[in-house]
Amino acid sequence: MQIVQDELEIDICSDAVKRLHPVSILEIGSQYGGTLGFWLKTGARHVISVDVDHSQLDRASLEAIRSEDQEVHLVTGNSRDPALIAQLDEKMKELSISQFDVAFIDGAHDYLSVKNDFATCLPRTSKLLIFNDPVLVEVGEFIAELTKARNGWKTVNVVNPNRRLPCPGVHTCGSDYLAETGGGNFLLFLSHDTEDVFCYARSRVERELAPRDPAFRPHRSYFHQRGLSQSAEYAAYWASLYPKWAFRDSRLFAPSVAFYRLSYEEQMRGRLERSLKLIREADKARRYWWRYLPRRAFSNFLKLFI
Repeated sequence: MQIVQDELEIDICSDAVKRLHPVSILEIGSQYGGTLGFWLKTGARHVISVDVDHSQLDRASLEAIRSEDQEVHLVTGNSRDPALIAQLDEKMKELSISQFDVAFIDGAHDYLSVKNDFATCLPRTSKLLIFNDPVLVEVGEFIAELTKARNGWKTVNVVNPNRRLPCPGVHTCGSDYLAETGGGNFLLFLSHDTEDVFCYARSRVERELAPRDPAFRPHRSYFHQRGLSQSAEYAAYWASLYPKWAFRDSRLFAPSVAFYRLSYEEQMRGRLERSLKLIREADKARRYWWRYLPRRAFSNFLKLFI
């Protein structure tokens, strides 16, 4: 079964979920069903998958994992569609589920979709919410809002620094790393009854995910290791790491945007050190944008006579 997750990260998450003794688990965004297999292994009786398309689901592998008293229920549709939410509620009523014990959010990774999925999951979940890929820009932005709200929830950021590429923190949440394999998981504990599991997850992160070497540099990214550096998926991944201001203020921060685009090209060639240098230049150009204005004005003036 195909799964794009760091093994240690997903092991900590699934182990924490197992310790909650879940009866029902909701997952938004399943694709091949790799994480569904992990939720079945936690012993949950009902695992519900919400996805826009379940055609890629590895049903044979899930069937081999589940026991006789376990069921995987598929709710197909867009998680932002009110009709889909009504369908989910109907499924919960059918299965006599008042609330899920755990919800795993791994749908679309733009800010509004993450916020919508959170709004869907929060009133329907009693113990634990898990956000996948907190290192991506807009997922991280929403998580940052949650952590600033000081609503009493306890959180654990499960991000493995020994499997990623250190990078300036303009596009991460609580971690200055680009994902090499997956993008980590963010655990949000909703109940005071989960204190022991929270402490367990936090201790494992502190013990097992501490950087072994501050100067560690993986020589190839996840996409290069798998021969995907020229793929549309890779382009979409790298584009998602651009700070949103780069698009919103494209004229004012044009030099910084240019550096980011060059860094992307270097990433595609596998030149990670060069790419990192360009990212640092981009960040510097963003912070000192005013220094570039005279040069750009002079350049635009010359163009009038060419």
